[in-house]
Amino acid sequence: VNMGDSNALSEYLAYAIEAYPAKRYVLDFDGHGIGFRGVCSDYGSNHDYLNLTELESVLGSTKRKFNLISFDACLMAQLEVFYQLKDFTNYFIVSEEAVRDTGFDYVGIANNFTAGAATSDLEMAKSYVDIYKNYYDGPRGVPGMRDTLSAINASAIDSLKTSVNNLANAILANGTSLVRNVTIVTRANTAKFEAKEFKDIYDFARLIVDPPWTYPPRVEDPLILSTAEEVMRKVNQTIVKEWHDSGISRVHGISIYFEDFRRNLDDDYNTTKFSIDTNWDDLVWTFASTDVVTLRLESNSPYTYISAEMNGNIVGGLRSNETRCGIFCNMLNDTACRKTGNSMNILIANVSQLIWR
Repeated sequence: VNMGDSNALSEYLAYAIEAYPAKRYVLDFDGHGIGFRGVCSDYGSNHDYLNLTELESVLGSTKRKFNLISFDACLMAQLEVFYQLKDFTNYFIVSEEAVRDTGFDYVGIANNFTAGAATSDLEMAKSYVDIYKNYYDGPRGVPGMRDTLSAINASAIDSLKTSVNNLANAILANGTSLVRNVTIVTRANTAKFEAKEFKDIYDFARLIVDPPWTYPPRVEDPLILSTAEEVMRKVNQTIVKEWHDSGISRVHGISIYFEDFRRNLDDDYNTTKFSIDTNWDDLVWTFASTDVVTLRLESNSPYTYISAEMNGNIVGGLRSNETRCGIFCNMLNDTACRKTGNSMNILIANVSQLIWR
């Protein structure tokens, strides 16, 4: 059976629903996940997988809403996934990060069901997170792992989508070099996952509102700040329970596609409903870089310099004892510097290739 074939999924659902009628249904996908690109990649069938369009079509054909849809699969806790499938479930069970080969604790889940502990869809969704935490934070626990799991309220997704779109529009409308530099630095520092283009949307908004660095300075555009704060509120309202292990920090349960480099942009993203219905894809494209930057450490007594060459052209330099980094930042397009306390870092965050010489 090709697990990436939508016909196989359709036939299975039709059979299971008819043969095992029930008041409540949980639909679980167990296989390889790649976020908005899909799930259940079948290695024996030329890596065919169920993409979001196929999932939407098959789930819609069942004419029912599942109590839970769970993904025992990597990287599926993505806003783009939720937005496309929100009409077919009450809650999602998903991980932002890669899921270990041992997957979910199905014995623990089954025992919880048969004991009658999950008296509602909400309690059932929360119990998945508790069981997952006990599974990997208990006897199977390994210090410093990056396990994550979220229970997501599907009815709150539309509101979160609107707030994220408002933030994208506010950033795009500003157009100043400061906001551009802040966005680049923030994207580079946002919590990310095994697929580096997947970023935690709450963390991105949080760093916009309350950056831990002094340069570039905090954005003071009231619309950008208010929409970023609204994104954080909506994320908190959408997640009913979340857990992450000690090996990963600053994650809150929902990721989003935010590729750094234009050469890596995925054309399939444009087919997602989230891309079609929002301007987030415009934000991603606008800030994705095509530049190649070469940095050199040079001496010219009594100073040591860092010089920068972009796409074959010398674009500027910075003295090593310079206390302000705005000079370098302004000379080098799509680049930002960060000054924290008495230390200064030159952050080349928006380039497709960085060469140090």
